[in-house]
Amino acid sequence: MATQRDARQAEPRPPCLQPQDTPGETLPPDLSSLAVLEALSDPIAIRDPTFVYRFANAAFCEHVRRPWCEIVGHTDFDLYSPEQARRYRTWDESALGSRLALTHVEDKDEPLGKRSLRVTRRPLLNNSGDVLALVEHVRDITEVVDAREESTRFLQAVEQSASTVVITDTHGTIEYVNRKFTETSGYSRAEAIGHNTRILKSGELPAERYKELWQTISAGKEWRGEFYNRKKNGELYWESASISPVFDAAGTISHYLAVKEDITERKGAEEALRAAHRQRDLILAAMPSVLIAIDRTGCVSEWSGTAEHVFGIPGCRVIGRLFKQCGIRWHILDVIDAVEACLTDKQPFRLDNVWFLRPDGSEGVLGITLTPLQDDDGKPAGCVLLAADVTQRKSLESQLGQAQKLEAIGQLAAGIAHEINTPTQYVGDNTHFLQDAFADLAVVLSHYEQLLVAASNGPIPPDLLAQARDVADKADLDYLMTEIPAAIAQTLEGVDRVSKIVRAMKNFSHPGTKEKTATNLNEAIESTITVSRNEWKYVAEMETDLDPDLPLVPCLPAEINQVILNMITNAAHAIGTMVGDSGGKGTIRISTHQGGDSAEIRIADTGCGIRPDAQPKIFDPFFTTKEVGKGTGQGLAISHTVVVEKHGGSIRFETAPGGGTTFFIHLPLNAQSQDRGRR
Repeated sequence: MATQRDARQAEPRPPCLQPQDTPGETLPPDLSSLAVLEALSDPIAIRDPTFVYRFANAAFCEHVRRPWCEIVGHTDFDLYSPEQARRYRTWDESALGSRLALTHVEDKDEPLGKRSLRVTRRPLLNNSGDVLALVEHVRDITEVVDAREESTRFLQAVEQSASTVVITDTHGTIEYVNRKFTETSGYSRAEAIGHNTRILKSGELPAERYKELWQTISAGKEWRGEFYNRKKNGELYWESASISPVFDAAGTISHYLAVKEDITERKGAEEALRAAHRQRDLILAAMPSVLIAIDRTGCVSEWSGTAEHVFGIPGCRVIGRLFKQCGIRWHILDVIDAVEACLTDKQPFRLDNVWFLRPDGSEGVLGITLTPLQDDDGKPAGCVLLAADVTQRKSLESQLGQAQKLEAIGQLAAGIAHEINTPTQYVGDNTHFLQDAFADLAVVLSHYEQLLVAASNGPIPPDLLAQARDVADKADLDYLMTEIPAAIAQTLEGVDRVSKIVRAMKNFSHPGTKEKTATNLNEAIESTITVSRNEWKYVAEMETDLDPDLPLVPCLPAEINQVILNMITNAAHAIGTMVGDSGGKGTIRISTHQGGDSAEIRIADTGCGIRPDAQPKIFDPFFTTKEVGKGTGQGLAISHTVVVEKHGGSIRFETAPGGGTTFFIHLPLNAQSQDRGRR
C-alpha cells in the first residue's frame, strides 16, 4: 500500500517554474531544476516576493498536511488560520525587508505529542541585490530541545540540591560547583572553579585518607568517607562524601563527581552522645550504690561497677541474662517478689534489711529501692534497682539508738535522783526525829521506872515525883504522841514512793530483746510517766485515759518505752516554749484504745505546735526545732523507725501553730501484720 507521502510524490507536478509564471525577472538557471530540494527530508518551500508559493517539496506538503496543488499558487492565508497566517506574513516581510535570514522556533501539537520546529526564512537575491524569492526551511529539533530541557532540569535540580555537588577533572581541579557548595564553603564559583580541591583541606586529617581516596577513584571505583574541611573564613566543618569517576564514550575517566553533605551538627550530636555515655559511665562508676537495670522481660540490661564490687560478679556474666539467674547470694525470693511487684504495679518499691553474702564470705545488709521505667507511650519498660550496703549504717543506727537511750537515761537521771531525793529526804528527817523522840522518851521512861521502884517500897518521895514531872514536861509527851505516828506514816509513804520509782525505772529499763513479747502498754505508759515526771511536772499537768480492756501488744518493750518517753519529753518542751516564764502550766494527755486490729496511743499537748515549714521534716534524722543544746534531732526519727520499720505500725500527727500537737501511734495486735507492714 502506498503511503501518503508516496501518493503526494505521485501527484502531477510542474516540471519547474517558468519565466512567464513569475512577474518581473525569471529565476536563475541553477533553480530551474528542483530535484535536489524535492529529495530532501526537511520541509522546504519557495515563495515569490508577493508571498505566493512557487515550490513545495514532498516533505513540506506532509508538514502542512495539504497536497501540492493546494500549496503552489496560494498564500499562507489559504493554508493556515488568519491569526497564524498574519504571524507568518509578518516574519516573511521582516526577512524580505532585512534581506537577511530570519529563524524562529515554533511548537507544533501533534497526535503523538508536541514537536519543536526551527523555521528559517532566507531571501534569494540576484546580482543586483533584488529579492527573487523567499526560501522557507523547516527542521524538526524536538530531540534537541528535549535534551536541552532535560539538561536544564538536571542542572536546576543540581543547583537546588541540599547536597554539595563538585565536578573536577582527573587532576582534582574544580570545573563546576553548585549553589550549596558556595553556601557551605563560603567560596564563590569564581573563587572555586579552576582551583584544586585542596583549598578545602583542613590539615586535620592524615595523608593516608587522601591517598586511599585517589587510589580508589583512579581505579574507577566509588569512594565513600568523611572529610574535616576548612571554610573560606577558617571555620572547620565535617562533610560526608561520595566521589565517583565519570567515564566518556571511550570508557576513559574524564571527570570526578563528588556529592557531599555537611554533617557537622550530626558529628556534634554524636560527640555529645559519646560524651554523655562517658559521663554516664563515670557517674555509674563513681556511684557508691549498686545500680541494676532490668528490662520488661526480666533480663539485666545494666550492671554498675559497684554491683560488680559488692557482689563479686562481672557485668559481662549477667548482662542479657534473667535477673533471677544472676547468682547473687541474698534473699532472692524477697527481691524477685519486689521486682515483679514494681513491674506490675508501676510503683516504686522499698526493701529494707535484705541479707546478702559478700565475695569474702562476710554477711551484710542491703537497703533496696526499685523504680519502674516507662517508654514514650507510657508502657512498662522495666525497672531500676538501687541498692546500698547499709550494714555499717544499721550498726551506727543501733549505736545511735543506744546512745539516744543513754542520753534519755542521762536526762532522766537528775530528775529521778530528785524524785527519789524528796521522799528520801523526809524519810531521813523523820528517822532523825524518831531517833530524838526515842531518846526523850527513854529519859522519861527511866524516871518513870524509878517512880515504880519507889512506889513499891512505900510512899513516893516528893522530890522524885517532881523530878519525873519535870522530865516529862521537857519531853513534851503530848507533842511526841501526836508527831511520832505522823512521822512513821510519812516515812512509810516515802519508802513506798521510792519503791514505786524503782519499779517504774525497772520497767522502763526493760532489757532489749530481738523477739517481740506480749506487753501491757498501759503499764509501760505509766512507768514512763513516772520516770519522766521531773521532765513535765513543772510545766504541765498529766492526764491519762488508758483503756483497761486493751489487749497485750506484741512489741519490743524497751523500744516502745523509748518512743513514749520521746513523745512526753517533746510535749513538755513544746508546752514549756508556750508558757515561758509565766508560771502557768499546760496539759499532756495520754490515752489508749483498740481500733480494729491495732492498738492506738494518743499523746496530745497544749504546746506551741509545729511550724508548717518544719512539718514535712520532723521525722528526718538530726532535724530539730529546739534551741541549740536542747535536742539532738534523733527522738522522732528513732520513734518513726521503731514504730514503722520494727513494728509495721504507723505514726502521724495533727498540729496547729499555737494550738498544740497530737501524735497518733498505731501498733498491730499480731506479729504477722507487723511483719507484712514492715515489708
